[in-house]
Amino acid sequence: NTIDSKESNLSLNLKSGTINGDVYGSSEKGDVLGSSTINIDNAKIGGSLFGGNDKSGTTTGDVTINFNSGEITKSLYGGGNLGYESKNNPGTYLNGNININVGLKDTSPTIKESLYGAGKYGSVHKKNATEENDNQTKIVINNALISGGVYGGSHGNEEINPNVYGNVTIDVNGGNIGTLYGGCRNNGTMYGVITANLNSGIIGD
Repeated sequence: NTIDSKESNLSLNLKSGTINGDVYGSSEKGDVLGSSTINIDNAKIGGSLFGGNDKSGTTTGDVTINFNSGEITKSLYGGGNLGYESKNNPGTYLNGNININVGLKDTSPTIKESLYGAGKYGSVHKKNATEENDNQTKIVINNALISGGVYGGSHGNEEINPNVYGNVTIDVNGGNIGTLYGGCRNNGTMYGVITANLNSGIIGD
């Protein structure tokens, strides 16, 4: 299941209503040869939001998430769900840039768990990238209530060490965030420069 960007890039617009499960900007066990854009306005997601693939597959282009208003019951991930386990289970990859924009000046969406610039166990910015990778992750929080943490990198575990290549920039312009980390959660390797700018807003109690 491969989607070729020569025909079209992917665009997902959620303007109202409720989705009880997870939402993915890319495919399940397939490649997306192009970019993906997700726009959320006044919608509720009962699970997590992923900009990348589910279970396995590669998205070759950029991922852009504009979470303007609404609620995510679990977490927001710029990348995909699941990482490398074996040759038969290679996990998810995202090759392009990741751009995550949360909230507007007059709207404050809610994330009840955490926000990750990269994936849940999945790696981002090329499978075989070097430390000089040009792709970047950029997170801009204009206004939001995030109960957990904001992480520039991935969510790993004891068995899976996801890689995050390229530079990471986090700009907090407002809102209320539980904690802020430039890197990964639990496990993961960051290759690149991490920059976090607190311009306004509250971090912690």
